Amino acid sequence: MYLPFRYSKNIEKQILWYFLAIIFCFKKYNYVLDVGCGYAQNMRFIRFNFYNGIDIDNKRILKNKAIFKSKKIKFYNHDIIKNKLIFNKDFDLILLIQVMTNSLFSKKEVTKALENLIQITKGTLIFNTSSKNKKDIKEIEYILRISNVKYKKIYYGVHGFIRKIKIPIISQFIAFICLILVIKNNRFFNKDKIIYICEIN
Repeated sequence: MYLPFRYSKNIEKQILWYFLAIIFCFKKYNYVLDVGCGYAQNMRFIRFNFYNGIDIDNKRILKNKAIFKSKKIKFYNHDIIKNKLIFNKDFDLILLIQVMTNSLFSKKEVTKALENLIQITKGTLIFNTSSKNKKDIKEIEYILRISNVKYKKIYYGVHGFIRKIKIPIISQFIAFICLILVIKNNRFFNKDKIIYICEIN
């Protein structure tokens, strides 16, 4: 069900949810792959014909399968680092949201995940990074360049005193103001949080 709203008291996460809602509201995708799909909350942002969600947590996958019965929606238990993704189709949208920000990923694992996903993308790949990935940014962008991936970076990291605000409604309002500044490419934001929008042919 297309319902482009997702809420968080965390202002940076809320900026991310707002931004994704804006990106996806203007286009319908054919084949979507949501990597690290969790409980498939990203699905509400996207207009699609076919949705595939993968996650390393089999309990989440089983719960999703019990909830979503449509033949156009499928879920798989899969580790994108250990195994290559084998699908008989290319995806015109792949999401890797709030996955690479996991501090358990090493630089080698982050780059391996990207390489595996680039191979099956024929369209748009969107992922985000955080301060946990600072040491990996050069390697990430190197992988994108040698793979002939065109990409755009959008910074959305807020200052520490703003990050501490976690009050419902107020947090969403501040995030909305920040979103407007993000769209205007305001220098107010730091490089701790980055959204990568990649186009792959």
